[in-house]
Amino acid sequence: MLLATSVHAQELSITTNKKGKVGFADRNGNVVIKCQYESALPFTDGISIVTKSGKQGMIDESGRTLVKTSYDKVAPWGEGLFLLQKGKKFGLSDRNGKLVLKLKYTHISDPNCYQKAWVSKDGKLKKHYSKSYMNGAKLGIIDARGTELVAPKYKGIFEFSKDAQAEPFHEGKMLNNSYLFVEDTLMTDCSFLGFNKEDDETEGAGLMDGMGKELVKIGTYDHILKPENDMARYYHYKKKHTEYGYINVRTGKKLEIGKVKSRIANMNEFTHGDFRGETALVHGTEWAFIDRDGKAVRSGYKDFRNDKVSGYWVGQNAKGVFEVYNEKCDPVPALYGSDDILFPKTTDDKLVFGVKRQGKYGILDATGNVLLPFEYDAMSANELDFMTVVKGDKCGVFSATDGLVVPVRFTQHINASERNAKHFWVRQTDSLYYHFDVAKQKLGPKGYKYISSNFTDGIALAMPPKVALEDSPINRAQLYEPNTKEAIRAVDAQKDIEYFGYIINTDDQELMDLPVSLLYVQRVLDELKKYGDKPITPWIKKNILLEVTQPNRSYDLNSVISESEWNY
Repeated sequence: MLLATSVHAQELSITTNKKGKVGFADRNGNVVIKCQYESALPFTDGISIVTKSGKQGMIDESGRTLVKTSYDKVAPWGEGLFLLQKGKKFGLSDRNGKLVLKLKYTHISDPNCYQKAWVSKDGKLKKHYSKSYMNGAKLGIIDARGTELVAPKYKGIFEFSKDAQAEPFHEGKMLNNSYLFVEDTLMTDCSFLGFNKEDDETEGAGLMDGMGKELVKIGTYDHILKPENDMARYYHYKKKHTEYGYINVRTGKKLEIGKVKSRIANMNEFTHGDFRGETALVHGTEWAFIDRDGKAVRSGYKDFRNDKVSGYWVGQNAKGVFEVYNEKCDPVPALYGSDDILFPKTTDDKLVFGVKRQGKYGILDATGNVLLPFEYDAMSANELDFMTVVKGDKCGVFSATDGLVVPVRFTQHINASERNAKHFWVRQTDSLYYHFDVAKQKLGPKGYKYISSNFTDGIALAMPPKVALEDSPINRAQLYEPNTKEAIRAVDAQKDIEYFGYIINTDDQELMDLPVSLLYVQRVLDELKKYGDKPITPWIKKNILLEVTQPNRSYDLNSVISESEWNY
């Protein structure tokens, strides 16, 4: 046992003899594998890929040949397997050299993150723009252990990898009508696949499961979407209309839902959605939930939608009242029966909702806890976990984590630009914006006319009143990224002033009290950092602006450069 451990841990390194042949030596420099190869890769998990007479093979740390040096290519592949190539044929072996897949394939792709790969038999490489595919080949699917899941007998195999959220499908995944390029791996877990007689045609494709069992024959439907909860949506053209419905992929039973007098390309209304659990949303003469047999579970809605953040279904009944259901079609008591509901905007936002009842808005969480009472005239949806709340002609800011962080006593505020913001710009009756510190519940000392950016990472951009924006070379340069080749336009003092401002920190210090555009804030800050704790004089500030705008400034040789544009 000790001997075996010693051999395994001998840490062999590549060595070369005087004739340029490669072998392996131990840590003391003793050659333990004869220098007989043209090249070799370092040992990985006890295996090295070596080349002899232009051919590759594999050896172990004792020098024993695992795979003879008779292949054009040997490379690691999948779960401890190795890709073998001889001529135009590919196969797979295990680490001991035993063939897992015979060399009968014209291509074997790398396995993807779901441990699936595609293979081809026959066919020839053909270019499509800059990529290659196996034209005329028969395609199949294998797993990372080399098990053939789908026999290579289909000219077209397609994944459900194309986002179908745009009309006419509105949600789910549709077949990607792209070739399987040899440079690419598969994109999905291949739990369901489309197949067809052509390698780039998904219309009329059949449907199979991930083990190659054919569920729907080619040509049965014109479009099939990825099955969800064993139900696949379909569309099929007839002479004067398009039929749509579902296929139960377990039983093969077809469930027709409705018909529209147009082709797919001309459809712009929601027809039917994916099954979420035991129910799906359909839209015919009205909106309704149906079960797997097509029976209406809930109906009578004039409008319906699915909220992507919460996953809730939101229906508006004939009286205009909102009814909310979870993915199992069970009512959500906290939101059910509301006159209006404002849903969170992004997946990172907490499930906090603006709800209108009896003419007033309040804020609830998903369990129905009242976070803000129903006494507001308007509010905004939760975004970055902040909501604007309005009462009369005054507004404030509600935080999903900290409650009312900006009191309702300002005429306007600038929305937060970062999560967990502690600093806002609020406008007073004098029409000026002031910095409001949430922690101190205090306004800053100075008002500003325009706010170009809210506080982000402790920095904001604001323009004081009565500060004119000049049409100067420095300001013109700041309208464009550095080294812009196009002509620099004149500054419009009225329109462009909203994109300029002084750089201000959360301590109400004006770090740069000269106009800086949104494009140049970070560049100016980087220059200011170079001065450390040294006093920043007006000359330094002017020179910083001259420095950062230099790539965009040019002057006529016959002109006189003003004193303010000389960099001292």
